[in-house]
Amino acid sequence: MSDEELEALLAEARGERGGAGSPGARREPGEPGAPAPADSTSDPGPLAGSTSASGAAGAPLPESGISRLLGLRVASHLCARELELLRATPLATCLLLLMAPLAAASLHAIFAGSEEGVELHFALALYALCFGCFNSASEVVSERALMLRERRFGVPVRAYLLSKVLVGALLAAPQCLVLVSLADRSVQLDAPLLGLYIALFCCALSGTCLGLLVSSVARRARALLVLLPGVLLAQGLAWPRLGGADRALERVPLDLARRALPLRWALEALEALRGFEVAWLPLLQSLAGLGACGLSCVALAAVALWFADEV
Repeated sequence: MSDEELEALLAEARGERGGAGSPGARREPGEPGAPAPADSTSDPGPLAGSTSASGAAGAPLPESGISRLLGLRVASHLCARELELLRATPLATCLLLLMAPLAAASLHAIFAGSEEGVELHFALALYALCFGCFNSASEVVSERALMLRERRFGVPVRAYLLSKVLVGALLAAPQCLVLVSLADRSVQLDAPLLGLYIALFCCALSGTCLGLLVSSVARRARALLVLLPGVLLAQGLAWPRLGGADRALERVPLDLARRALPLRWALEALEALRGFEVAWLPLLQSLAGLGACGLSCVALAAVALWFADEV
């Protein structure tokens, strides 16, 4: 994406009309310097797929306050670019999607024929969290120079992160669906499958936000290789049968540390789903905890990227 195309995209997202000399300026037909009407057989250009609808309708529709606050219009263009990258790298995309059947195969090898319990819940939640982390952990590190350049041209950090979260959700949805479907064939599940899928998807989405935070803090790929395993290993504090550790860590607010772990809230959500009657209030509280963890990670990632320099 060239500088001129990026500035035109930002001008459209803000609903502004550029000046006569700006790259993203809009001129009415017949004015000096106005571009000739495009022929129907001509090449639409790289941004035609994302701007053809707005161009056909004339001036872009005014943006609502919430859309402007979140940067939804710019994020939609960035999402289209992310999807193009996924289609351009089919091998990497397939490897990400293959994590789900591999995880289900390991569940079958360990828990085949057994009943639903704490161990199975921990494995399911950990797999879902890893899906999200691995889907997004390398995104910011690999595009750090591009992101800083686009930020210099006016692309808001919130729109950049929002596009990453949306694409990560698009990847996590089939991953969690495959995991739940294959786990149901191996283990005797008491929880309703739809509720189980929603809980695991929320866990994977929170893991996506956690991966973006790690990727935003790591300035180099080598630092990512150190930070990501450490973050995932720290999720072991959410293990509900952590008995003697309470005495060994009596000076550490262990319960407060657990509340910051997405895996802890995912385990509570799965436990609320277990049985014939769903405990709706604990389930909603657990899903809200997962959402709070995800939003906190995205906010911290935005702060890290906002203060990032060009070096």
